[in-house]
Amino acid sequence: MKLKRITLILTTLLLAVSFMTAQETKGKPTIVVIPFDAKNVEQNDANVLFEVFTNEIAGTDKFKVVDRTKVDFIKKQHEFQNSDWSNDEKVAKLGNALNANIVVTGQLMPFKDKIVVSFRMLDVNTMEIVTSATARVSDTSEFFDKIPEIVKKLTGEISSISTSSSKTTTTYNKNKT
Repeated sequence: MKLKRITLILTTLLLAVSFMTAQETKGKPTIVVIPFDAKNVEQNDANVLFEVFTNEIAGTDKFKVVDRTKVDFIKKQHEFQNSDWSNDEKVAKLGNALNANIVVTGQLMPFKDKIVVSFRMLDVNTMEIVTSATARVSDTSEFFDKIPEIVKKLTGEISSISTSSSKTTTTYNKNKT
C-alpha cells in the first residue's frame, strides 16, 4: 500500500514538473549560437568565450538555447564548414535543421592593436538581422568581461555598449523586455 502511494506521489510530482517546464519554455523562441569565427585568436580562448557567451544567453531566460552537441552533430551531418557562417543561407539552413527561430553568429577580428567583436541575431525564416552588437576590446580578457553587456545589447535590455576608451555610458532601454 505504501509503495503504491509513494509511486503515485512521485508520478504526480514528475508530471507537475514536466508541465511547469513545458509552460516555462512555451512561447520562447529557439536560438542557436554558432561557434565564433575567431581570426588571430587562440582557439582555446575562442572556445571558452563561446561557452560563456552561450551560457549568458541561456541565462536571460528569454530563449530555448540549442545545446552545442546538437549543433556539432547537425554540422557534421550536413557537412558544414566553419567558413560557412559568413553565408546567411548556410546559417539559415543550420537553423532550420535545428528547428530554431534565431541564429546568433559572432566574429572576433583584429583591428589595429585591438579586437573587434561583432554579433548578429538572424531570423532563420527571413534571413533578416534581428539585432546586432559590436564592441572594440583590447584583448580576449576584456571581451570576457563585456560578454554580459553584449548579450544585454543583443537581447534588447540596453541600447548601447560602454567602452573603456571613451566616456560612453550604457543606457537602459526601458521600453523593451
